[in-house]
Amino acid sequence: MQISRYVTANQIQTIEDGAFQNLSALYTRLYLHTNQIATLQKGLFQGLSGLEELYLSGNLLTIVNNASFENLTSLRFLRLNDNRVTTIQQGSFQDLSWLFQLWLANNQITTIEQGTFDKLTVLYYLDLGGNNLTLIKNSTFKYNINLNTLILNNNRITSIQQGSFQGLSALRELSLWNNQITTIQQGTFDELPLLYSLNLGENNLTFIKNDTFEHNINLNILNLDLVCDCNVPFWSWLKSESLRVDTVTCLDHHNVSLSSLNASNFDNCTYNSCHPDYCSNGGSCNRDSYGDLVCLCVGGWTGEKCTDRSCHPDYCSNGGSCSQTSNGDLVCSCVGGWTGATCTVVKFEIPSNLRAFFELYYKDTIPMVMIMFTCWNVLITGFIRNTFKTQEGFLMNYLNQIPIRLREYSWYIGRLTPPYN
Repeated sequence: MQISRYVTANQIQTIEDGAFQNLSALYTRLYLHTNQIATLQKGLFQGLSGLEELYLSGNLLTIVNNASFENLTSLRFLRLNDNRVTTIQQGSFQDLSWLFQLWLANNQITTIEQGTFDKLTVLYYLDLGGNNLTLIKNSTFKYNINLNTLILNNNRITSIQQGSFQGLSALRELSLWNNQITTIQQGTFDELPLLYSLNLGENNLTFIKNDTFEHNINLNILNLDLVCDCNVPFWSWLKSESLRVDTVTCLDHHNVSLSSLNASNFDNCTYNSCHPDYCSNGGSCNRDSYGDLVCLCVGGWTGEKCTDRSCHPDYCSNGGSCSQTSNGDLVCSCVGGWTGATCTVVKFEIPSNLRAFFELYYKDTIPMVMIMFTCWNVLITGFIRNTFKTQEGFLMNYLNQIPIRLREYSWYIGRLTPPYN
C-alpha cells in the first residue's frame, strides 16, 4: 500500500520537531514542495521509516545539514531543487543508502566536499545543474558506482581535474552544457567506458586533443561548439568507426549546428608526417595528443627541431657547470673528483708522493715494485668489494675504474724503467 501526504503551496515557513511523529510508518510519499520552508530541524522526519519519496523543491532552504534526513533508510527519491542551498554538510546523506534519484538543481551550491555522496552507492540519477560550481574535485563521485546520469549543466565550471569522474564505470549520460570550460585535461573521460551521451555545448573550448575520447568506445552522442573540420586534432577519431557519426553535433564555418556529420567530411584530412630529417642532430620525431609534431632532442640540442645549442640545467652531471664556447660547443667544468665530457667519469690521478717515489727509485727495484703494487691493488679491491657489496654510486664507480688505472700505473712505471739486456 502506498500512502501519500500533500502539504504543498501553503506558504509553510517552519515545521516543528516531531511534526510527523504520529503519522503512520506506511507513508511512502511526502509532498512539501512550493512552500517557504527555510530550515529542516533535526529529527524532523522521525517516524517515517517507510518513506520512499520526499519532495522539498521550491522552498527557501539554504543549508542541508547532517541531521536533516536521519533514519530515512527507505528513501528512494529526494527533490531539493529550486531552493537557495549554498552548503551541503558532510554526512547529510549518510543514512540514505537506498537513494535512487537526487535533484539538487537550481540552487546556489559553490562546492561539493569530498565524501558528500560516498554513501549513495545505488544512486542512479544526480542533477546538479544550475548551481555555482566552478570545479569538480578529484574523487567526488568515487563510490557512486551505479550512477547512470550526471547533470552538471548551467554552472561555472572552468576546469575538470583528472580523476573527477573516477568510479563512474556505469555512467552513460554526462551533461556539461553551458559552463566555462576552456580545456579538457588528458584522461578526463578515460574512466567512463560506458559513456553513451556527452554534451559539451556552450563552453569556451577552442580545441580538443586527439586522444580525448580514445577510451569511450560506446560514445554515440556528442555535442560540441567547435567547427569540426581538418583543423581539429581529433578529426581522425571523428572519422573512426568508434562513433556513430550521424549523432555528432558540431558547428560549420557559419556557426550553424550540423545535426549530421558524415565521415566523408574528413576524407581529405591528413596528418603532418614524421620524415627522417624532420628533427636535426639526432632528435626523434613524435606526434603529441594535439596532433602536432614534436622533437625530442638529445646531446644538448634544443629548439623546435633540435637546431639550437644551449646549456640546460641537466647537461652536466654531478654538480658540473656548463658553458658555451665561441664555436657553439658545450663544455662542462667538473667538480668533486668527476671528469669526462659531461662529468660522469671518476677522476683518478697518481698521487704526487707516489709519482716522486717512482722517479727517485726507478732502477732494478721497479719491476718488483710494480708487481707488488699490482697485487696490493687486487687484494684491496677484493676486500672492499666483499665488505661493501651493497654500496652504489661513487664507490662502485671507483672500483670499476681500478683495472683501467692499474694499466696506467704499469705504463707509467714502464716509462721510468731502463731497458734490460
